[in-house]
Amino acid sequence: MRRAGLEPCDPYPGNVTAPWRSRCTQPGCRRRRLTSLAAVRHGTRCGHQHPDQWTA
Repeated sequence: MRRAGLEPCDPYPGNVTAPWRSRCTQPGCRRRRLTSLAAVRHGTRCGHQHPDQWTA
């Protein structure tokens, strides 16, 4: 999650497909997200980021 620019707001839910509350770490954004670790592994990022900015 952190390599994708998302800071978890809750402890790991125990399952990669379970929704996980997080917040974008980009200054000026800080949007809250509800996404699973599986979705992040498949490329989901905060909507403000262009794919060239993805770090994971």
